[in-house]
Amino acid sequence: MKARDIQRIEYVTSKCEELKPAPCSFLDIGSSKGFLSSRMHDAGYEVTTIDILDDFCDDFKWEHHTMDIQKSHLDKKFDVICMMEVFEHLKHDADALANLLSMAHEDTLIFISVPNFGRSRNVFRKYTMKKIKNFVKPHMKIIEKTTYPNDIEIEPGSKMKMQFMVMGNILEPGT
Repeated sequence: MKARDIQRIEYVTSKCEELKPAPCSFLDIGSSKGFLSSRMHDAGYEVTTIDILDDFCDDFKWEHHTMDIQKSHLDKKFDVICMMEVFEHLKHDADALANLLSMAHEDTLIFISVPNFGRSRNVFRKYTMKKIKNFVKPHMKIIEKTTYPNDIEIEPGSKMKMQFMVMGNILEPGT
């Protein structure tokens, strides 16, 4: 696991422990190998994951759904929803945001993180902090925004420049 991934997991974990302590329901959209989900599961959260791939889910100790967040959602509300480094890969990011928000209630804590890449493949759009804030602002009350890595160096030769994260609550549940 890379230093920036560890920093992101530490940030989310500490904010959840502060603002939404376990036991709470936790949804990880775009869970990949489940590093964040595993940490939250071990901390006592009731974890559910969604990913378009099912390559890694055999070892998961929690509920997993293989689905495309652009096209569908779960018929359940969660206390915490995380979507880390997913939006930039989606052709229909507004549909994905609408589906994410449909799984939130008025007190849901939402984390959205996007990278600011140099040149990269499989990316439909690139975000700046301003772009991601403007994208979610009509739907979310932004509690905090951060950039990272803060105190760590990016790996030599990496195309990654900075990652942006917003944390907030939904403005209108079920919209």
